[in-house]
Amino acid sequence: MITYVIAIGGFSHLVAGSAEACLLWLAGKSSLYQAIAGFILSALAGNVVRGTGLFAVLAHGQVRGEIKPGS
Repeated sequence: MITYVIAIGGFSHLVAGSAEACLLWLAGKSSLYQAIAGFILSALAGNVVRGTGLFAVLAHGQVRGEIKPGS
């Protein structure tokens, strides 16, 4: 289901997107600044935020039954 949402949203994975950004830079289609600042850093930030959120939701789901209300 997560892969489906990523595909539908057109989100890019950092590894695949970095390879694409580097190829565009090597082919002269973009500058090094555009490759790094325009894509790689923004994809890294997005992956960190989404990955942290996804991990928090999954971890909470695993221990939800063990958490006592009010503690």
